[in-house]
Amino acid sequence: MTSASSELSQQLRAGSGRRRAPAPAPSTQSPEDVVRMLLLAAPDAGRPPPEIVGAALKAAGVQANDQNLIRALQEAAGARGGNPSREDLLRARSGAQEYIVPAREPDSGSEGSLPERPMPEIKYQSPSTPAITFNNALAQMKKKPIQAMRLLESMRASMPDVAALRGSFTLPTSAEDVVKTLCQVAPDAGRPPPEVVGAALKAAGLPATEENLQKALQEAFARTPSKEEIMTAKLAAEQYSTVPSGGYVEADLATGASSSPMPLRARNNDVKPEDIIEALLQAAPGLGQPPPEVVGMALRQAGVAVTEETVVRALRAAGDDHPSTNSIRIAWAAAQDEE
Repeated sequence: MTSASSELSQQLRAGSGRRRAPAPAPSTQSPEDVVRMLLLAAPDAGRPPPEIVGAALKAAGVQANDQNLIRALQEAAGARGGNPSREDLLRARSGAQEYIVPAREPDSGSEGSLPERPMPEIKYQSPSTPAITFNNALAQMKKKPIQAMRLLESMRASMPDVAALRGSFTLPTSAEDVVKTLCQVAPDAGRPPPEVVGAALKAAGLPATEENLQKALQEAFARTPSKEEIMTAKLAAEQYSTVPSGGYVEADLATGASSSPMPLRARNNDVKPEDIIEALLQAAPGLGQPPPEVVGMALRQAGVAVTEETVVRALRAAGDDHPSTNSIRIAWAAAQDEE
């Protein structure tokens, strides 16, 4: 357990895009943020066991008290997971207690002196689960382009101080920015394949035109992409969907018009927010509980009249039984039409 947890610690540090000292300081991340980064590191490994969840909190510097462990276990279980059992809580607590923070290495006081190391593997205790590296986790996205959305979600989740400011919730605004965002979230994972680039464009609300695809792929590969690569990315973008009943307005980038996903119909007071979130969960069953930003975007895409009541109902339908004021504010900001 200790060895696996140590590897997980290194994985989380790499996934967050920041180098940390071996002894973690008190973290500003929430328990949910930690689990999202864990899922990012191994998107096809299934739900992490309680021991790994507990160790991940400690590795990230988040206090492993019962409240934080419960929140992390709920996030790991997904929107339909419900409350964790007492046994799961005890297992997570044990995982946190058994995790040992690696001793500080000599002459490693500054971040610049940390040596480069190959990416370690996350090894779950289950013998049926293969070891997964961060690199091949991204490579497996070729089979599941929708996983690209998790990269963008994790990027936003790691900046709660920015997302909490009204009107500050923004997705990448250019094709190049989308790729830069992916590389910032996963700096050691290499360049994203065409499938991930195409899906990420759609996830960010940018039209997957040939021009945008070529710009994004050129940013990813530092060269002119082939026609085959453009077609592969285009197909992934077409297959990617956030809300089945919604649509995307392909804005004219040359005019500077907004390219964010907008509803194709007027505000509809008859649409239930619960139905919208249900459609979202069905479209992306492997992503777990969507964060407040995604909930707000789904309401906006579906043309739902945004009120405090509809936002709260949508957050509850997404799995947050008791939305915090901060979650409501973030979802509300994301649900507003951009002027």
